[in-house]
Amino acid sequence: GNVRVPGRTLDGKPTYRRHWDTTAADAERQCAAWARRWRLAIAALLPSGADGALPLTHPDLRTLAADLWKEILKWTESGAGASHGRSLGLFKADVQTPQTFGWAGRSKAPRGLEPDFPICEWAFVPMSDLLLTVAEGIVGITSEGIFADNFPGHQRFTVEEFYEKVEKLGTKPSKP
Repeated sequence: GNVRVPGRTLDGKPTYRRHWDTTAADAERQCAAWARRWRLAIAALLPSGADGALPLTHPDLRTLAADLWKEILKWTESGAGASHGRSLGLFKADVQTPQTFGWAGRSKAPRGLEPDFPICEWAFVPMSDLLLTVAEGIVGITSEGIFADNFPGHQRFTVEEFYEKVEKLGTKPSKP
């Protein structure tokens, strides 16, 4: 069969369209270089809006969003994004135990978790917000799911296929 390459159609035409990175007011790119890699990944995984939508619960989408979240967390821990780290505290899991409130319960497990369950770091990851922000102008979300501004008939990649292909090309988004 034909070799599929992320960002290219089967006949070699680019699917990543530069107009995704521009505004009508100017022709300069509006996204950072790190975001462009993620925008390519998001567009490669999602179907065309003309073809349908991918459920927000799809494992590939969840994996990609988790990898994107981990990269953003690395950035907030670095010097460049350190001032934004506190804002993400809103999404942290609550690790208080019954003893925090002086309750004499026998369980020392955090509220809502089984006693042997490992403590979660994050209670909520704003996947939809991440995808809409990073891939602004490319993705849309409806009650059916999420889709991209791809050509009709776009052959979507699985997250494993995408990472494998771009690793060979040397342009892999920095998967944690």
